[in-house]
Amino acid sequence: MHFFTHFFLMLLVLVSAVSANDIPGYIGKQSFRLQDDQELENVNRRAEDAKINVARAEQAQEQIGNQLRILENQQTSIKDKMELLAKEVSDMKNAKTSLVTKLDELKKTPEVNAEAITNVTKEIADLDAKILERNKIAGALKLESAPLNVRIDQVRSDFNIAARKTEDARQRMQVIAREREEYRLELIAAIKKINYEGSRVGQSDGSSDGADLAWRMANDRGAIDGSNDGGSSGTRDGQDRFYRRGSEQGERDGSARARLDGVRDGSREGTLSGNSTAGSREGRIVGLKRGDASDAASVGTIQGKKAGFDRAVVTGAANGRNIGESETTKKLETEQLKDVGLDGSFAGSFARRSPDYPGDFNGSNFRPTINHSKEILRKAYADGYLFNYRQFTRYEFERRIDNDYNLRYDASFKTAYDQAVNRDYPAYYDQGRREADARAYGRDYPVIKGDAFKAAFDQFNENPNRGSGEFKAAYAQSELSAYNERYEAIRVSNFDRVEQEVFNANITAQTEIYRQKRTAEVTAIYNNHAILDFVSSEMFDGGIKGVAKLDGVFQPSETTIHNVVIRNFGFKNATNVSVVLNDGQSFQIPSIPARSLVSIKGAGQSFVTSGLNTTYKSSLKVISPLTSQDAVEARHFDRFNGGVLKEADIKNVRVVYPLALSGLSLESQLLKGTKNKLKITLTNNSKREYKGELKIKLLVNSQNPIITKEFSTVGTLASSLSLSDAEILVDSEADAYRDLSLSASIEQNGVLIGILPADFVTMAKAQFADKGNVPVLVANSDTHLDRFLDALNTLGGSDKVSILDLSLASLNAGTINNGLSEKVLLIVDDANGSSIKSLNTFVSKSKTSAYLFIDDAISGLKNVQSLPALKDAVKLSYGKRPVVFSNPHRATGVLKASSFMQSSLANMKADLRLSSLLALSAPKHLAVLNAEVTADGFSTPNDAIKTFSLKALSEVLAINIAYDESGGIFSRDKKWAKMIAEDGSLFHNQLKSASSGDVVVSKLPMILSAIAMRETISSAMNRGEGIYREMKLKITNATNNVLDDMNKSFEKNLKKNFKELYNRAYANKATHNPFFIPEPTNPNN
Repeated sequence: MHFFTHFFLMLLVLVSAVSANDIPGYIGKQSFRLQDDQELENVNRRAEDAKINVARAEQAQEQIGNQLRILENQQTSIKDKMELLAKEVSDMKNAKTSLVTKLDELKKTPEVNAEAITNVTKEIADLDAKILERNKIAGALKLESAPLNVRIDQVRSDFNIAARKTEDARQRMQVIAREREEYRLELIAAIKKINYEGSRVGQSDGSSDGADLAWRMANDRGAIDGSNDGGSSGTRDGQDRFYRRGSEQGERDGSARARLDGVRDGSREGTLSGNSTAGSREGRIVGLKRGDASDAASVGTIQGKKAGFDRAVVTGAANGRNIGESETTKKLETEQLKDVGLDGSFAGSFARRSPDYPGDFNGSNFRPTINHSKEILRKAYADGYLFNYRQFTRYEFERRIDNDYNLRYDASFKTAYDQAVNRDYPAYYDQGRREADARAYGRDYPVIKGDAFKAAFDQFNENPNRGSGEFKAAYAQSELSAYNERYEAIRVSNFDRVEQEVFNANITAQTEIYRQKRTAEVTAIYNNHAILDFVSSEMFDGGIKGVAKLDGVFQPSETTIHNVVIRNFGFKNATNVSVVLNDGQSFQIPSIPARSLVSIKGAGQSFVTSGLNTTYKSSLKVISPLTSQDAVEARHFDRFNGGVLKEADIKNVRVVYPLALSGLSLESQLLKGTKNKLKITLTNNSKREYKGELKIKLLVNSQNPIITKEFSTVGTLASSLSLSDAEILVDSEADAYRDLSLSASIEQNGVLIGILPADFVTMAKAQFADKGNVPVLVANSDTHLDRFLDALNTLGGSDKVSILDLSLASLNAGTINNGLSEKVLLIVDDANGSSIKSLNTFVSKSKTSAYLFIDDAISGLKNVQSLPALKDAVKLSYGKRPVVFSNPHRATGVLKASSFMQSSLANMKADLRLSSLLALSAPKHLAVLNAEVTADGFSTPNDAIKTFSLKALSEVLAINIAYDESGGIFSRDKKWAKMIAEDGSLFHNQLKSASSGDVVVSKLPMILSAIAMRETISSAMNRGEGIYREMKLKITNATNNVLDDMNKSFEKNLKKNFKELYNRAYANKATHNPFFIPEPTNPNN
């Protein structure tokens, strides 16, 4: 087939395969195929039929072509054979001629060459026979070729006809393909239009429903939480207030009571103690003497015999029981146990928990349908609607919920707090008083009592009252105690010797008796009870809604499943064993068989209650009530009381998500109106491969939808994976030059399993676009971002200003290299002027623009004057504020002067009016004067007149500098003086022209402005500080001549026709001076 046939067949295949992803800018997931459209399907069938017709025509053409090639090959073969025969005949004839010549020579001597003549004659006869044979064959071939040529002509004609049919079929196929493509494009355009409309309505409805949902949930929950917390906090603070008041009173009461009681009790007890101490000291001496003379030795011997036997019984019982218990438990617990596996209530079970946000929430405004005859367009509308409805419902919910909740919470909190804190709490007053009283009493009483005690004790210890009851009692007790002490020492000496002898003689027999007894008791306990021993527990992650289970990672709110291993050494089953988890839930576990090592799977279930990136502490307790009073049953228990087999088996796990998102970034600088790619990296931090649909969700705080394509769904994640197919497009001015925060999360089946740790913050920049009569903000958004955004916010946003972003040097190169004319240029810069110092070409090329520096360092005006573009600049003032004008006659590349003023971010808006006047060309400024200047208002200073006069003066001064620099005092170029009168573009000449002619009412604004301008320029040249000394006489005279001519053109008629206005105008002409100019010392000047 030909190339074009292949091309159009390929086009048809591609056209028929268009799917959702082939419609650029489609919003949402396409729920249909283009082929679902019946009209498109009809066109497709026509295209398929045309393709088949082309194939059939080409097949017929190819078959005829094959026949033609076969016939032509036959023709060529015959021609080749005939040419070969002709060559052979020619060669034979040449050979015959040679033989004939040779024969003639031989015949000259026939008798000598008789044999040779015979041989040559035979050779000639052979050649004649061969020539005849070859000619016959050639004749037969010639006869054969005649009908073949006729057949070839016929087949060639058929081939040409088939070729024309094939070309006609191709043409028809191309026409149908074009019709198909035109209809497809129209269909796609209709789909995109209605899809966009659906997304727009979905965004609006989703935002409304999201806001409503946030308000309802925040209102309900905030009211409850605020009321509870406010009441609790207010109650606590109110109780604390009453407690403190009670404490203050209790402190005073307790301290006073402690002083009274301490002095009284200390004195009394000190007196008693002093007398008692003295009595004890004297009584001891007498008691020791009486003990030495007693029967203590004989009594000790008798008692030792009895005690030795009793100790042998007691010790034998203790040792025998311990030995018997140890031997029996060792024997019974070292024998092999059966391994048994049991399933608890949660073996293989995983809880389901709903997410906090209802992802499929449909609010009162949810209406994803539209009336349309085409189903495919109804679906396109619904796709766009659903995409933005879901996105903006959640976005608006999450954007508002915190603020709405806090508002309702704060209101409820305050109401409940005020009510609670202002109640009376007498019980807490009493509690505070009692506790403070006790603290003060407990603090002061011991000190006071101790001082009083010491004083009384010292007195009566030295000089006791021997007749007092305490002295007598202490004396008697001390005497008896000393007697007993001496008596006991003698008795014990004899007791110890005899007791040990008797003990040694009886201990072995007693031990054996009790060993056998305890062995029987322990054996009976093991035979009749379960003897349990906790071995271990394991905690597994059980996932959420079946997602993320058993991946080795514990994430927030995830189910935990607990396995337990327990031994039962007893010969009875344990039937009442339960597991208690740290959330207080108790789970009964299956009966634990006798004599077995049991593994219980799914013994308990809980949930991870700790937040992300914290440590979750799980505590598992095992309880089994004891069935006997013998301690051997509880030998492996942590606590006998309550039957606690294991008090707390602690597991500490870090709470994280199994999947991590990182590296969210842009493929390149984000520009308004330019589609960009987003990149992100997924990492699997779990111990298993993730399979199934993994969907990354992107949220952004834009004012309009800017995520035009989400990241592709991931089917499998083993370790890590990078994606770069999400697309972002900022189209709206509202989303340019503002922080765009993008958050990302990854879900499986609606369950969150990973998040981006921190939002990716970016900003969409924009190529310079002239928005007409608005200021131009000039800044480098990379180096001066904060200042730039502050200025942009002050100006009301990016739709209220044009932006020349110096960080986009290549995109804005045309503007930077060509400058801007008649614009207010707001310059954001640093103290060093790093931005303005890079813009010499821009400053040079800009014409009649007003630069307003808004750097807070107040150094912009100073920095700009270092540029070559401000060589020999004119320096004036407006009021007291410096205004600098570039000099087009001295600075290379400067064609028209621009003005430069210093401002700040705080004063910028107030200075915009002044700068906008300075940026006007002479004709536009004259139009402003004509609109604003009135006869009645001329006595009031007018900014429009002031700025016009200021610019007119700056032009004169610029020419004055050029004249001064053009040569020496006698060689200066006089063209500069001529320019004052001859250059019609100069401001004073423009106003001169506008004010000349008949003095009529419509011309009064120009005449009044001319009077004020003449006053400003003449006065400044004559006596303006920093001006008059620099003025050259030639320029001054030339200027005054022009101004005088201007004045003469209207003064006489103005006085004649508008005398009152004439008097008032010339009386107030200095009112409009743009800066202070001293009054003339000579009133006639």
